[in-house]
Amino acid sequence: EGGGQPFDDPAWWFEPKLDGIRCLAEMTTGETVLRSRTGRDMTAQYPELHMVHELVDEVNAVIDGEIVAFDASGRNSFETLQQRMNLANPRQIERMRAQIPVALVVFDLLWLDGRDTTGLTLEDRRELLRLVVEQDDRLQLVTWVEGEGNALVEAAQTQGLEGVVAKRLGSPYLPGRRTDAWRKIKLRDTQDCVILGYTRGERGRSATFGAVLVGAYDRGTLRWIGQAGSGFTDQMLATVLDQLKPLVRSTPAIDDAELARVKGAVFVEPEVVCEIEYAEITKGTKKMRAPVFKRLRTDKLPEDCVLEPVREVSR
Repeated sequence: EGGGQPFDDPAWWFEPKLDGIRCLAEMTTGETVLRSRTGRDMTAQYPELHMVHELVDEVNAVIDGEIVAFDASGRNSFETLQQRMNLANPRQIERMRAQIPVALVVFDLLWLDGRDTTGLTLEDRRELLRLVVEQDDRLQLVTWVEGEGNALVEAAQTQGLEGVVAKRLGSPYLPGRRTDAWRKIKLRDTQDCVILGYTRGERGRSATFGAVLVGAYDRGTLRWIGQAGSGFTDQMLATVLDQLKPLVRSTPAIDDAELARVKGAVFVEPEVVCEIEYAEITKGTKKMRAPVFKRLRTDKLPEDCVLEPVREVSR
């Protein structure tokens, strides 16, 4: 769950929130298969991770983690990782591999040597992970602190990290489910959104679009929550438009009269997910104020776009 406040509690562990691509690594005797949270096989895109099973001291394992890249200063950077994402040409992949190597940072264990480990406690799963993983530049175990969430949040702010994840001791692994046993403590307000359409571009953007119209699920119902026109590079404008063009439809995918009246809107099937940074979500309209496009989230499904709790009192 997101939107949590920092806290200290000896019954919880706290980890840095990694800014990468969530990944399930399926390891056997001879290979590692990397899958996104949507089940997409990403193995070919990250050849330096093909053999990380050799760093795990068991025959079969399924490990949860995050593929990350680092910028010139050594900081975890999604912007840097984006240059490795969605590449298909093997030569291009090899060239970018040399320029921007990635690592798999692991934090949970779902299966080990024929045994389902999801029902074990967090601390037992982590201890097994610590025992079987031999760390190097390609495969790393996440760092964590016990009980002192406020101190880690302060350190994360200093280091420019995205946030902190709090995990309750004793909790099992619940695949595909939101649970209060894992809490995101964000250092900036962001919202995963599904794109519902876009407005036609003018002047310098006449060849692409003006803004994306975005929505999120609020108590199970997909709602329009705003539009974002800033934050795009020219390359990202073209990339987003390429993904949206095949999804065009004549009417909004949701029943919203206000959305249907947006001037110059082109509506699309709600399939493409992006991340939006915002100043606040207003209580009255539940719309984002000052939204800025951050990135596409090809690792997430539309149903992952659940409206974050409103934290600020506003109009």
